[in-house]
Amino acid sequence: MHGEAVTSDLVLTLGGGALLAFAAFLLLYRFTRLRGKQVGLLVALGVTLLYAPFAALRWQGLDVLAIHLALYWVIPYGLGIIAAHREGHRELHEGKRWFQWAPALIVGFLGVVAVVDAVIISFAENGVPPELAARILPPVGGDVRVHSSFPGMVAHDYRTRTENYTAYQRRVQAQKALGWQLRKGFIDPPLAGRDAVFQVEVHDRAGRPLADATVAGSFMRPSNAGEDQRFSMREVRPGLYRAVVRLPKPGNWELLLDIRSGKSLYEVRGLTQAATPGSGN
Repeated sequence: MHGEAVTSDLVLTLGGGALLAFAAFLLLYRFTRLRGKQVGLLVALGVTLLYAPFAALRWQGLDVLAIHLALYWVIPYGLGIIAAHREGHRELHEGKRWFQWAPALIVGFLGVVAVVDAVIISFAENGVPPELAARILPPVGGDVRVHSSFPGMVAHDYRTRTENYTAYQRRVQAQKALGWQLRKGFIDPPLAGRDAVFQVEVHDRAGRPLADATVAGSFMRPSNAGEDQRFSMREVRPGLYRAVVRLPKPGNWELLLDIRSGKSLYEVRGLTQAATPGSGN
């Protein structure tokens, strides 16, 4: 499942980076003549530079980047402060091991916080995995599968529709009066990073194909508006419109579709999911 993969990536980069920073600090401080704050700065820069290519290749949003940078800098910074304190009071620590429970507890606490944040981000973007939802959410009768997600943002056109609420209500009533009938969807289930054919079939109130309409829309990423995919559809036969769409990442995508014929406008909203290639979903 994509949600599990995202969680694994975050746990690996956060937990692995934290352990690397801790180990690198101990080694540099033990086997070089650098002072604690100097070692802390070198370790923070080194771990950040190692993470940068991964972050660029697998961009997961500014919130994920901020959590990584905070953890990668706080750990060596905290260890540097502890080392500097020891250097300033060397006579009090003579004969004692440098490694003490205080820095270990600090690093451990930060690691737990990082893992929890990683899981929360994954659930917010992809929802609770079905297997976990079946265990923690109340049972649902029949064949209904519960999916939980929190996109963390309002609709793309929230401000416009708020400022022009009266006009929007009029458009809604006019759309209902049209009585157009729609059938929409992908011919085959969409896979992330691969072309998929999306089609819309439109009929008027009397059931006649709605020909020569202008159909366009967007697949919008709830967690990152920068990944939105706009598309225009061509008419392959009267009333049937198609477009080749490529959704770059797996997970939830919101659909906003506009159908225009003459002065009439029909708006449609929907939700779809792109699966990971080879996942069997």
